[in-house]
Amino acid sequence: MWLHRVMPRLPTRQQVLERRLLGPFTHRLLDLHLWHFHRRKAGTAMCIGLVTAWLPIPGQTVISAALAVAFRSNLPLTVSLTWISNPLTFGPMYFFAYKLGAWLLGHEPEFEEFIFSFDWLYGRISQIWQPMLLGTFVCAWVTGITALMAGRAMWRLSAIRRWRRRLRESKDRTNLARPPGQLPGGPNA
Repeated sequence: MWLHRVMPRLPTRQQVLERRLLGPFTHRLLDLHLWHFHRRKAGTAMCIGLVTAWLPIPGQTVISAALAVAFRSNLPLTVSLTWISNPLTFGPMYFFAYKLGAWLLGHEPEFEEFIFSFDWLYGRISQIWQPMLLGTFVCAWVTGITALMAGRAMWRLSAIRRWRRRLRESKDRTNLARPPGQLPGGPNA
């Protein structure tokens, strides 16, 4: 699988199936659609991964894995894209979402700094929940739809490139098999 060459730390299908914690779900994880790249499922996996990355709740990885199983999309790709939201990035992501939500609601942002700590968040949750929720919803929607379309476009471009390469190789083999001096469409055609 080419994904393991790009990201060698991702567990293989067999390693996931050997986890005891996943015992009740093993039958669902045997579905090959979860481990295979397909033109429709790759875009769906990208969409699910990026949408769940914007969820302002803990457990995004579990949610994205459950959605990947439900939609039968590529599980490793879905989960790895969810990790875009991590301790280094969620502060700026949610601050942007808050600012976007405040702008969409026509509110002035009430503060210019966003400290992602439990105390700071608990003290201001009544002020920021509506703009932040709207902003995360819009960001999730836009990135999800963009990822879905980009995934399908990348797959299509890749297929076109492979098709053109095979056509070129076929022409090269035909030219090599022709005796010297014979033109295409000659007397043997």
